[in-house]
Amino acid sequence: MPQVGKEIVRVGEASGGISPRGNVQGKYSTLVADCRRSNIFDNMLAIMEKYTNTLESLVDQRTTQLAEEKKKTEALLLRMLPR
Repeated sequence: MPQVGKEIVRVGEASGGISPRGNVQGKYSTLVADCRRSNIFDNMLAIMEKYTNTLESLVDQRTTQLAEEKKKTEALLLRMLPR
């Protein structure tokens, strides 16, 4: 094995990444498995769906608050205006 190849294997083994046989180990195998199961488009789509759901929830909350404030405002105007 050339000297550079031996150095790469030594560094890989020291970091817990690659064995002399070239197998991926530890956390790297999990990362590789995740990449094989999904792609960047699927990940982006999941993030966008989560963001959409969060925004929809926020809009619902604010709409409810607006309706409550509108009722309070109408009640106050009815008390203030002469009949």
